[in-house]
Amino acid sequence: MNSPVKSRLADLDESLFIPREMSWLSFNARVLQEAADETVPEIQRLRYLGIFSNNLDEFFRVRVAEVRRLISVSGGNTRQQAKELLAAIQAEVVSQQRDFERIYDAVLRAMRKRRIYMINERQLQPNQAAFVQQFFTTTVLPELDPILFSEGSPIPTLDDESLYLAVAIRSEQKQRVALLEVPTDRLDRFVEIPKAKGKSGRVFIALDNVIRACQPQVFRGVLPIDAAAAY
Repeated sequence: MNSPVKSRLADLDESLFIPREMSWLSFNARVLQEAADETVPEIQRLRYLGIFSNNLDEFFRVRVAEVRRLISVSGGNTRQQAKELLAAIQAEVVSQQRDFERIYDAVLRAMRKRRIYMINERQLQPNQAAFVQQFFTTTVLPELDPILFSEGSPIPTLDDESLYLAVAIRSEQKQRVALLEVPTDRLDRFVEIPKAKGKSGRVFIALDNVIRACQPQVFRGVLPIDAAAAY
């Protein structure tokens, strides 16, 4: 016999409830709001952005994976509801990512006012590029172990908590793909580099951008490369 509590719950309108996945995304949006607060110091705003990204990574590994499994193993109304939930998740995540990019750009502008600069591999000046090349050769390259994909070969098991760069390699009119794990567990994620000549302040570049700037060296002597690009 059903209890009175269960009977009352069964009578409730399902539209009154928010799926836990959407509720969780609302929580992460609150973290993003903290990063958008201009009264918060820039370094703390960056930390909030990092927390937001880490949360989202875990959300996809756990919650989104569960929704995808539900779609694959269920049928009928349950499967349709799961597909609608996945579509709602994707739409909300895209919206939050747009907010993330806008806030990140605003934080970088605020940092530049304090003469703290975050640049990428395309913005390197000659003296900075020389430093990055040397740092890569002596410090980063020994930590890299590229994973080459062959047609028909199974995809290797990857670490959920690691960051990878996908490298498209064109050689002898053929294209191959490789993965490079960014060794953030062994090296600092952000590298301070020299200022451009005649400039003041402090300049940083992300470790993955260091690898992008120098990644042809990873395959030198291993593959004949016409062109390579890391993503």
